[in-house]
Amino acid sequence: MRTVRVIHEPSGKTLAPRARVAESAFRRGLGLLACRVLKPGEALWLLPCAGIHTFGMAYALDVLLLDQDLRVLAVAQGLQPWRLLYRPGLRAHSVLELPAASLAGLDLRPGQRLRVEPVL
Repeated sequence: MRTVRVIHEPSGKTLAPRARVAESAFRRGLGLLACRVLKPGEALWLLPCAGIHTFGMAYALDVLLLDQDLRVLAVAQGLQPWRLLYRPGLRAHSVLELPAASLAGLDLRPGQRLRVEPVL
């Protein structure tokens, strides 16, 4: 699975120095269910993906729904286990899952853009 760095363009802040990209149906379906903990600085980028669930998860997440141009469509901070996040009217193309509190203190709003860079 390839790894990218995710950067919030307006602030230049790195949201995730190590985001694994789940591009296959198997990897997207598995998601973070097999991951006991998502450490600070880690993330999972589900591509393509229009929404997620946290059924079976043991921890909360910060979640971003993104369009094809990596513009933020929706922000969910502290999404608790056993929840569903899907907003069909937004036409999300991908979802970025981060550890809870990763977005704290960052004025992240819909319309803002992210940038990804390969991690070698």
